[in-house]
Amino acid sequence: MAVGCSGNDGPSEAVPELGEPTVTVAADGLVNPLGLAELPDGGILVAEEGTGERDDSAGVSLITPDGRVGRVVSGLPSGRDAGDLSGAPLVGVSPDGSTAYVTHFNAGALLTFPLDKELLPATKTEPPLGPDDLGRTMVPLNEVTIRNGFDIAFAADGRPIVADATENGVATVNPDGTTRFFHRFGPLTDPSQESQKIDPVPTGIARIGTEYYVALTGGCPYPAGSGRVVAIDEERSERVVVDGLNMPIDVAIGPDGTIWILEFAEIDEEESCFSGEEYQPGTGRLSRLLPDGSLDEILTGLDFPGAVLPASDGALYVSEIFSGRILHLSWDGAADAPDDPQSAWGFTDVAAAVGISFEHGSFQTDLWPDPVAMMGAGLCWLDYDNDGWLDLYFVNSHATREAGWWLRNGGTPTNRLFRNDNGAFKDVAVASRTDLALRGNGCVGADFDGDGWTDIYVTADGPNALLHNNQDGTFTEVAAAAGVAAPEWNSAAVAGDVNGDGLLDLFVGAYIDLERKIDKPSGAFPQDYLGIPDRLYVNTGNLRFQDQALTAGLDGADRALGGLFTDVDGDGDLDLYIANDGQPNRLYRNDSAGPRVSFTDVTDAAGVGDSGSGMGIAGGDYDQDGRFDLLVTNWEAELNALYRNQSDDGSIDFRYSTNRIGMVGLGNNKTAWGASWGDFDNDTDLDLLVAHGRVPITDLDTDPELIRLYGNRLAEGDPGGFRDWTETVGLADIGALIARGSAVADYDNDGDLDVAVNVIGGSAVLLENAGATGNWLRLDLPHPEPGTVATVTLPDGRALVREVHAGSSYLAGEDYRMHFGVGAAIAVPEVTVRRPDGTTITLRNLTTNRAHPISS
Repeated sequence: MAVGCSGNDGPSEAVPELGEPTVTVAADGLVNPLGLAELPDGGILVAEEGTGERDDSAGVSLITPDGRVGRVVSGLPSGRDAGDLSGAPLVGVSPDGSTAYVTHFNAGALLTFPLDKELLPATKTEPPLGPDDLGRTMVPLNEVTIRNGFDIAFAADGRPIVADATENGVATVNPDGTTRFFHRFGPLTDPSQESQKIDPVPTGIARIGTEYYVALTGGCPYPAGSGRVVAIDEERSERVVVDGLNMPIDVAIGPDGTIWILEFAEIDEEESCFSGEEYQPGTGRLSRLLPDGSLDEILTGLDFPGAVLPASDGALYVSEIFSGRILHLSWDGAADAPDDPQSAWGFTDVAAAVGISFEHGSFQTDLWPDPVAMMGAGLCWLDYDNDGWLDLYFVNSHATREAGWWLRNGGTPTNRLFRNDNGAFKDVAVASRTDLALRGNGCVGADFDGDGWTDIYVTADGPNALLHNNQDGTFTEVAAAAGVAAPEWNSAAVAGDVNGDGLLDLFVGAYIDLERKIDKPSGAFPQDYLGIPDRLYVNTGNLRFQDQALTAGLDGADRALGGLFTDVDGDGDLDLYIANDGQPNRLYRNDSAGPRVSFTDVTDAAGVGDSGSGMGIAGGDYDQDGRFDLLVTNWEAELNALYRNQSDDGSIDFRYSTNRIGMVGLGNNKTAWGASWGDFDNDTDLDLLVAHGRVPITDLDTDPELIRLYGNRLAEGDPGGFRDWTETVGLADIGALIARGSAVADYDNDGDLDVAVNVIGGSAVLLENAGATGNWLRLDLPHPEPGTVATVTLPDGRALVREVHAGSSYLAGEDYRMHFGVGAAIAVPEVTVRRPDGTTITLRNLTTNRAHPISS
């Protein structure tokens, strides 16, 4: 929001012509951003309202002059659920640049923190400030208190001036630090019914000369044209500056005297207030106020803007609340470009060109309320014919109410296996007998009988399937005989040798029982259905398994969607992390001894029990400290959860770090599913790719969302810094998808990482990565060996660590060969490979830009 500028004496009479502004995204993935303020060095503070889920997700982030983004204040209450736009909307910087101000709904005061040091240094390791680190001013005076401080300006003497949207007034601070209101606004008139009065609801405020310009948004039912901007002073005078506005939410004055007015949205009069449907997307408007009192429309089509900030360099910043974006507007023809990847590299969808023609079968006739059909769309990479080229298996599904339609139109949709022949694919599902017809979910490729040939396990809305590789290009379904044909709705499938006997065991996540609905649920779907216990199938040899989940200590029924076997404590065995939907995620430490399988729940001690709508899991060492970190994707109203591994000396300890890296929110307002760490530009650090798509599916036009790539800037000297590369690398050109499972692999063996995506009710996507200039090295195992860990030592001494997974992301199996981007290195001095059985292989002076086989 506008910060009052003590040097502004009023609008300029000269009105220069303005052409179309250049609009770029300065930051994305913020948590309902609203207020804006500029620091003396040009950095931009952003007040984030938080999720509105009665949590402590509100706070303040900083966009640094070099484009980094990170939290500087966290842990403030998110109050959006107390009323529209009533979270932590306010942030301001004192005219002398020494103090920052913030508040939140019902805070009862202004909260302060000093600006006497760099807020977000490139090497920052300490956490952001919390509520206990903040000072307080404008505290209550008896019953006089700030309830919903929405915006801040500053008097000529530096005093804070606050517009309060609940108290319908403007307040300042007394000499003793208490609060007094010097102006209260009367009700506004509904233009369509002059006898009808509505609340004024003051929002934006700016000091202009000796007056304060205040935006009066107007209250429910938000009649068209009822908003206005008025001018007041501390002597209780009030005059109308401009009226006839649609929910004006901010007013600001630029360094050149231009007055800017921002309108939030137009209203659908057929919808009731607070329904969430009354605000119309794409109807926000930015205008400048001309000397004659008219408005010069500058930018339309804004999606729920919250604040406009004229920066000292002549640019404008505009926050878009629900999209989580900060827009940068300039008129010099070129926006400041961040240090993003070269435009020469990026992704293109080559699925059709290389022979992949898979169509997911859900919702071909209508959008039926069928959760199984909405959520299951997994896939897995595997080399089923051992020719060195990764093949691709897609899992299909359909809505139960469309089963008859499918039978009348050629048969129920089936899973498909595409054989990779030197980068070109051929559908061999029928010939290989992998064309299962089921309401499928996910899959994983693994050698369950130790014969050197990869089998396929498929989860479904019961029963599951185990396709045994016959070593001749065909498979045989043996789930029932093997003891793994679970009849319930299963989700994740991940494989690993949990007891060190050389046989791959299998964890299968279970979701909900659609036949057991809860009468008085604690929340919406899936909280209204009982969860189902997960399964841990221990391999007893000869392709036979026993479910030992209960005896091994996995006794929850927590609605699992994601799973990952990973060695979080570095002791050489595989621990288990489970993503649960609407219940705390679980981390189980592997305490198995000999053939006895035993796991201990260490969730609370490790600090990884995010209770959001857990979907997929990505594991990898994003900060290059040698420990495997965890990322869990969540629903659109929540933050994805990033946990930085700080385990040491046998302990298991993680730090919740979602708000500590450059991607604030990690994709807030976007329902996230598949997620993968990978060095997509081969510059030595792990970037993050996330697949999105809304759920429940109600509109095929608005539910698709972009796949997003966040670039790690560790190699550029910015540890913990990420930048959204989605548009730069062509993912915006791919278009929005209702994506679910995503899986990374080097399908064309050219040394960079490509991505396959399964899409609900649509065509599968294969994103080919091309043009990255960094060198690479790949370590090729003969078949998946989950738990294998490789360490590549670079010439500069840095160590890059990778771990093999069989089952990761969301309902997916990814490339089991270990890929390393090595930057400019033409050789690496040392590579160490630790196998699951504890044996170690050391290789020296390996050349780059080639694959190196690791023999059994």
